[in-house]
Amino acid sequence: MLRRWPAVCAIVCGTLASLGCEAVPNLMVELRTDFVPGEEFARVRTVALLGDRVEREQEIPVTSARDFVSGWRVAELWELPPGQRRIRVELLDRTGRQLIDRSVIVEHRESRVITIVISRSCREVSCPSPTGDASATECLAGRCVPPECIDLDSCAEVECASASDCVFSADCATAVCERGVCLAADPGDCGPDAYCDPERGCLPRADVSSDAGLPRDAGGLDAGGADAGGECAAGCDDGLDCTADACEAGACVHTPDDARCTDGSAGTCVVGFGCQYAGCTPDTCVAGPCEVAHCAGDSCVIESACGATEECCGGSCVPAGCDDRDPCTDDACGGGAGCTHTPNTATCDDGVFCNGADTCGGGTCSTHAGDPCSGASVCDETSGSCVGCVGDADCPDPVAGSWGSCGYADVCAQTGTQERTVTSYRCMGGSCRATPSMESRACSRSTNGNSCGSTTFGTWGSCGGFSGTCDESGTR
Repeated sequence: MLRRWPAVCAIVCGTLASLGCEAVPNLMVELRTDFVPGEEFARVRTVALLGDRVEREQEIPVTSARDFVSGWRVAELWELPPGQRRIRVELLDRTGRQLIDRSVIVEHRESRVITIVISRSCREVSCPSPTGDASATECLAGRCVPPECIDLDSCAEVECASASDCVFSADCATAVCERGVCLAADPGDCGPDAYCDPERGCLPRADVSSDAGLPRDAGGLDAGGADAGGECAAGCDDGLDCTADACEAGACVHTPDDARCTDGSAGTCVVGFGCQYAGCTPDTCVAGPCEVAHCAGDSCVIESACGATEECCGGSCVPAGCDDRDPCTDDACGGGAGCTHTPNTATCDDGVFCNGADTCGGGTCSTHAGDPCSGASVCDETSGSCVGCVGDADCPDPVAGSWGSCGYADVCAQTGTQERTVTSYRCMGGSCRATPSMESRACSRSTNGNSCGSTTFGTWGSCGGFSGTCDESGTR
């Protein structure tokens, strides 16, 4: 059966009245899962993390007698200091290998019981999905959800409204709709030597040595003889090392054994709480501001509750330097008064161009120099610049292109001209408009000694200049 923390608290307070019940809130963790206890998983580990640091860790053995579909208490985190915690529940097989886990983020302010559901529909799901919400890092009912989502009723569309909405392939499995999640229960139809796998049907139980006799008698494995008779359907292991758990006449009995409390001196075993030692008690092991404290045997262990990028100021963990990420305040720790944020007059930027240069005032970026553009132009917020004009003087200077090559009349000419494009701007209708024009200038070169062209020859004329009719030589 499920134990509820108020009843346990009453037992503890009756034995250790000096401890008080509600001075520091308690957090109880219950697990509901359709993974098969004693077969698919053999132990449950619960870890409470403060930031990235493990603050508490509890691990309990499980047997096939435990009804995890209906729910089972897997951790009792007594006197857990208030604050945000990440609670991770891990299912471990007989070798200690992790089968599956799920984490939730809890705002721990008062004593409460939380129920974490781990369904076998999450076995093949990897979160976050490559195409989904990056913050959805945990699986619930076969879908990725944020760790703040403890159950589907509070954060997502439910998988089922009743058991009729749930279907499992094995005939031996009974569908259960638990908090909007489909779970497969084992009604015991497979007999004492087999169990129901919701996908594969009846499978033989593993041959595991047990001092506890029949699979559904007293519960967990221990070093003693067979557990007392009678059948307790939910099992009797309370998860405490110092109690002897037995099933008597159909009811669980937890007998404290002080001799099992060996971590410190004068150990006392308290049912529902565990070992207490004279050298360290919650009354003497008290955390200060920004600290967490717990007993480890006779020793009081006090650790900082602040993260690596935090400091303690005024009794609270705050960002280092009390940084409020506001450039218009000077941040400092004011001792017991906590962080102080004094307004300054530093330069800042409100992201608006057309109100001019910005400075801080009253703790915000609220003082502005005014329109940065003169009367000759207009402020354009889109481009972050001043545009427009009144006269030509408000427009850009002319822009000249590169000079072209020099042009000469012929190969012997020593002077010529070259041109370039010049773009001038004129103010027309309140805006500067471009007007292209050509500019030319003289250029020169020396051609002295240069060839003016190739030598050419005409055809020979007729021969003449003979001295007489009989003369044989002349010219042409």
